[in-house]
Amino acid sequence: MERVHHTCTLHLLLLTVFPLYCQASWMWLGLSSAGVAEQRGCSDLPFSREQKELCRKRPFLLPAVQAGARLGLAECQSQFKHERWNCTDSKDFSVFGYELTSGTKESAFIHAVMAAGLVHAITRACSQGAMPECGCDASLQGPGSPQGNLQGPGSSAGLQDPGSPPGNLQGLGSPSGNLKGPGSTAGLQGRGSTTGNLPSLGSPLEGWHWGGCSDHTRFATWFSRQFLDGPPGNTSSPRATSPALLAVNQHNSDAGRLAVDRTMVTDCRCHGVSGSCAVKTCWRSLAPFERVGAVLKERFENSVEVLQRFARQKVRRKDKVSRRVPLERDRLLYLHKSPNYCLEDPGRGSLGTRGRTCSRTSRGADGCGLLCCGRGYNTRVVRHVTRCACKFVWCCYVRCRRCESMTDIHTCK
Repeated sequence: MERVHHTCTLHLLLLTVFPLYCQASWMWLGLSSAGVAEQRGCSDLPFSREQKELCRKRPFLLPAVQAGARLGLAECQSQFKHERWNCTDSKDFSVFGYELTSGTKESAFIHAVMAAGLVHAITRACSQGAMPECGCDASLQGPGSPQGNLQGPGSSAGLQDPGSPPGNLQGLGSPSGNLKGPGSTAGLQGRGSTTGNLPSLGSPLEGWHWGGCSDHTRFATWFSRQFLDGPPGNTSSPRATSPALLAVNQHNSDAGRLAVDRTMVTDCRCHGVSGSCAVKTCWRSLAPFERVGAVLKERFENSVEVLQRFARQKVRRKDKVSRRVPLERDRLLYLHKSPNYCLEDPGRGSLGTRGRTCSRTSRGADGCGLLCCGRGYNTRVVRHVTRCACKFVWCCYVRCRRCESMTDIHTCK
C-alpha cells in the first residue's frame, strides 16, 4: 500500500513539473489495436475534455478517428525514416512527448500530417457510406454548373466559422478557380486523373458530366477543426501553452487539411458503343495519402520561422527582410529552431542516432556521414540464406538450391 502511495505521489509530481511531456494525446489511437477505442469508450480514451464531449455526441466516428491517427503516424515515419529525427513514437499516451509542443519544424509537421490523416480517413468513410452525417459530394452531379456556383471540395468561397454546423460549412480548399472540372488538373494529376483535354464546364454536349461518388471533405474538415483545435479562441485548454503556440499549431493543422483538398484528383470513366469514349463520367477523389505526405514534407523543408510575440494571434515572419511578405495558408510555421538530434536528449525530444542503420555510399540524409553526425560507424557482416534456382520436378515437387549472400550493415557509433 505504501509503495502504491509513493508511486501515485511521484506520478502527480511528474505531471506538475512536466505537464506537457506527460499530457495524453488522441494520437495514441494510432498505436492501439483495432477495436480498443470502442471497447474503452470516450471517457477512458486519452482525449481532452472538448474531445470527449465531441466523441460522446458522435461515437460512430471513433473507427475513422483511429484510422486517421494510424494514417498520420505511418506517413510521418515513412517520410522521415532516413532523417536524424525519424518520427519515433514514445509508445505511451503522449506519443511524441515533448516534441508535440516544442514549436519546432518537426512539431509543425506532426500537427499537419495528423490533421491531414484525420480528414483523409473521415472523408473516405463518408464516401463509403459508413457515416450517417455525410456522404458523397452532391454538388458534383449532372452537367456541371458555372464556376462561381460550384461549392465543391476545391472551393474556398463562403468558408465559415469552424463552429458552424457541418451542413453549412462550405469546405476548406483552394480558390474556386482551381476546380474547373475534369479539364483542369494542374498540380492534381494522379492515377486515372484527366490531363487537361476537357472543357471547364461539364455537359453531355461537351463530352463529359459529373457523376459517380465524389469525395467530400466538408464534414471531415469541420470535425477535424472541432476535434483538434477546439472552440475558436479557446486559450484555457492545456494544449494552449501560449497564444503563439496555439496560433501556430492551428495554422499548421489547417495547412494539413488544405493539403488533402488540394491534392484531390479528377477521375473519369468512358461510356460508349463498342468501347468508344463518347461520354465521360467524372468525379473527384482523394489522392493516395502518400502524396499528401510528400506535399507536407516539401512544406516542411520550406517552413517559415515566425515571432513568438504578436498581438491578436497575428503571425509574423521573424526575418525582418521578408516580414511584409504574406504567409500562405499552406505554409508550415515554427517558433523555435530544432536541435540537431545527434545525441540523446529526452528533455528536448531527441533520441539521438546511435545504433541507427546508415548507408556508407549515400550522400543524402541516410548517409553515414550525415546520419552519424561525424562520429563514425560500425560495420558488421550479415549472412542471408535463401532458396534459389527453383525448378518444378514431375511429379510433383519443387527442387531449389540453397544460396548464401553476405551483406555489410553499417550502424552509427
